[in-house]
Amino acid sequence: MAISTTVCMFGDTLERINEIRAKRGMSRNDAIVRLLRRAMQAGAVLMKTGTAVRYQKSVGRGEWHVVHVRFARAEYEFFTDLRKVYKMSVSLLLAYAAMGFLDDGEEGDNYCFCSHDLSFLNQGMMFRWIITWNPTKHSPEKTRKQRE
Repeated sequence: MAISTTVCMFGDTLERINEIRAKRGMSRNDAIVRLLRRAMQAGAVLMKTGTAVRYQKSVGRGEWHVVHVRFARAEYEFFTDLRKVYKMSVSLLLAYAAMGFLDDGEEGDNYCFCSHDLSFLNQGMMFRWIITWNPTKHSPEKTRKQRE
């Protein structure tokens, strides 16, 4: 089952996504998903605690564009988890990824996240939430079909 939603972005981000999709021969939706999956790999570099979620700054960047996207259920959960862990809106994560992550020219990134688990542990006076993303190496076509 797919989840349809929207992502707001400025023209420079949309241009970069269109460059990436043309270069890679993929749909805009697939390019957005790929970029957000790459943002996951930043790990502790982007992780923040004790702050509010950060959003894109609009100073001098032109008009907003609303782009419709479809995510597989697991992808949707991963990307909203990224928002919580990195304290960045999904739109800001996408802008960050579009402007920098694919400049290295890598063709890889065939890891699809097929499993997601959220666990709660009550240890007396301590409460622990554990988020687990389980990547597996399989064809991205399988996940793409879940978005349709």
